[in-house]
Order: sequence, then C-alpha cells, then structure tokens
Amino acid sequence: MSATKDGIAEFGLIPCYINRKGAPEPLTSYEQAKEVMNYVRPISEEEGLSIQMA
Repeated sequence: MSATKDGIAEFGLIPCYINRKGAPEPLTSYEQAKEVMNYVRPISEEEGLSIQMA
C-alpha cells in the first residue's frame, strides 16, 4: 500500500480463498485468481474506484 497526504495512492492484494479451517489460501495460478479478479473489478468500479489489475 502507498499513501500520500491526499489518501491512498496504491493498494495491492493477493487473491485467496478461505479454507475449511478459516485460513486464507493464496491462489497460485491466473486461472484460479481470475474468478476473484472478476468479482473485485465490478464492485470496485461500482464504488467509483479506479483500479488496474495485472
């Protein structure tokens, strides 16, 4: 995360699923992460957040 006096300028996340024990499990391939990215993109845009995903 990168913050300035004007607020948060940059933020990153690691796509994960929560396993049966309640612990995060990072997704290790693009195909696995694509579902999470396809969820995050529209909800971010609905809130007026400008996002870029690599």
